[in-house]
Amino acid sequence: MYYIDISIIIIAILVILYYAVTNIVKRYQIAVNRLFFVICITAILLLSSMLYQFIQVNSPYLTQAGRIIYFLLIVLTLLLFRFVQIFPRWEKRAPAWLIVLPILAGAAIALLTLFSDLIIQKVTYTGSLNFTFGRLFILYVVILGLSNLGSFTVLLSKTRTMENESFKYQLFYLYQGINASLIIILIVLFLLPLAFAISGLSNTGLIISGMIIISVLHYAIIDERVVDFKQYYLRAIYWITIAALLFIPVYLLVTYKSIFTFSGQQIPIVIIALIIFLYLFLFFRTISPRIAKLFRKEYYDLERNVDEFFEELAQISDNEEDEQYWDKFFSSTIDKLETRFAISRASFYLYNSTSKEFVYSYSFGDKIKLAEINESHELIIALREHHGVLARSMLFTEEIFSMHRDALLKIFNDAGIQVILPFFNYEKEMIGLLFIGQLKNNKSYSNTILSVLELYRIQFELTLANSILLEEVKATQITKHDKIVVKSIKKKVKPKKLKQIDGIRMSSLYIDNSEYGGDFFDSVVISPQELCIFIANTLDLGVESSMLALELYTVLHMQPEKYHLPEQMLNTMNWVIATSRFSEKYVPAFSCIFSSSSQELLYASAAFNPLIFFDYDSELFSELETRGVPIGIDRNFSYESESIKVSSNSIGVLYSDGLHSSFNKEGESYSLGRIKDMIRLNKDETPAVLARKVYADFQNFVKETKPINDVSLIIFKII
Repeated sequence: MYYIDISIIIIAILVILYYAVTNIVKRYQIAVNRLFFVICITAILLLSSMLYQFIQVNSPYLTQAGRIIYFLLIVLTLLLFRFVQIFPRWEKRAPAWLIVLPILAGAAIALLTLFSDLIIQKVTYTGSLNFTFGRLFILYVVILGLSNLGSFTVLLSKTRTMENESFKYQLFYLYQGINASLIIILIVLFLLPLAFAISGLSNTGLIISGMIIISVLHYAIIDERVVDFKQYYLRAIYWITIAALLFIPVYLLVTYKSIFTFSGQQIPIVIIALIIFLYLFLFFRTISPRIAKLFRKEYYDLERNVDEFFEELAQISDNEEDEQYWDKFFSSTIDKLETRFAISRASFYLYNSTSKEFVYSYSFGDKIKLAEINESHELIIALREHHGVLARSMLFTEEIFSMHRDALLKIFNDAGIQVILPFFNYEKEMIGLLFIGQLKNNKSYSNTILSVLELYRIQFELTLANSILLEEVKATQITKHDKIVVKSIKKKVKPKKLKQIDGIRMSSLYIDNSEYGGDFFDSVVISPQELCIFIANTLDLGVESSMLALELYTVLHMQPEKYHLPEQMLNTMNWVIATSRFSEKYVPAFSCIFSSSSQELLYASAAFNPLIFFDYDSELFSELETRGVPIGIDRNFSYESESIKVSSNSIGVLYSDGLHSSFNKEGESYSLGRIKDMIRLNKDETPAVLARKVYADFQNFVKETKPINDVSLIIFKII
């Protein structure tokens, strides 16, 4: 066990160090995360002291190391007691006396442990470490026990009194995870030594149980918005199962290979290696997928349900001339929530531009009744800032709602609302609200279901916004000609100015040559350090091209902060286009994200032209692209992104087919080599200057020849 214990301690130190760095870097501004950082550092010091005792068994400082271990243990217990008092961060703080009394008692016993022999008299090594305890050791155990009991009492009381019902379940699962750790401690410290005379697992069990507690706490606080302990425990058990099934058979075979003989001869090592290879091969081909399916059965069932659900949504009738169209539309979209996801009730309110308020339009189950909801209503103000799905639990976890929390909680509680889905048109104006009640099984809404509802919200929003837009188009007789429709929608989605962040400068060139569709490009700020650049060719399909551009625009601008990888945005767009009832076509596209903090460019292609990238230092061009099919061809296709490090003054160029498919009167096409030459010769110029030079060169090249396709060009420069 000696080497196993040392290995486990080293692994534990590295893992806890990772937790400490993650919390102090990502969430330093939050008090509970700073406290957890201190807990991690204390645990690392404790483990380091244990490691010292294991390695330096003949050291004259074994007693001091032992006292440090027990000192840090009581400190760690007090820190954990304080942790459960302030976690979660939106709960009311504990009274002062409940903080001061344990700290005073714990501090006194901790100082006695460190600076006297009243707790630890002596530590010696005679084949194993032996602790001689002082006459006040029983007081140490009492203080330690009371601190742990206090932590459990506070945690248990919060699972019963917490106002955030969704997180209450997560806190209960957290409580059970810590319980499991204590069970391990009881087994290795008492059950195994007393019942089976096995004492060599005490250190291993203590380290593993401590690791479990710290890992569980880390998961709980790293992002309270996405905590799902049930899935977390299932993943942990799954990987433990996989690791055990991989390690144990191989270990036993290697350890006891000598007992396997053939004709009195030991089996050659090459045969042993072959057996191990075959076992591992069969394991990953047959056993591992079945285990994954067993552990993820609930997820697979939900995934199948979701796929069928959205297939049904995609089959909504396009016959908007039908007088009962809206009734059929709502019954085909909203009623499915009850049958597919066991939602007890839901009510939809549609915005009335005449009265400037949201009016009840449709529901299933008991109607969710609300007072007048106008544009100045606090709920509308909050949803305009948030845009996405709003669950009751998010009022506690999202800082954006802190100013509106009390008012919104009253609305949720009075009307029995659990989730609200807001819907917006292409001008970011709210056009509808769907209020959703409790699940039929009275469980809270999990993050998985909320994610599904967000996808549903996007699809419903697209369908609703497009239907309303087409009605408006018909009302003003714009549909008399596709050209007018395309021009109108192009005006809506084309950016007046590209968004930018510190560290990058951009300029664009757009020549509108197509009256039936064409290019779409834009940029969105994901975070103060991240910028997404997007370009696509919606082809020349008339109104359908415009619908494609509208759908791309919606996904790009609805909560762009969720898309930290370009593949995530392309996957969402692919799903939306593939399941849309407004189009059955595809869209070549390219998405890239620049991070000023890491000086990294991530990119993903959906069968679009490669990104031309000029490295300033080497003066070399490279073409950046990834494997991908056009958006909308295969709903199940998963895009992949790649990344490169970028240096200052490097230049990137994204362009549409219209650029190199334009010809002069001699029949020659405009080549990318001309752009590369201009960049190389003018590499110190700004993107705006480069774009003007490209435009002048392009116009001089084509002269009287009019291009038939849209010409789009984005030039960006790292600064």
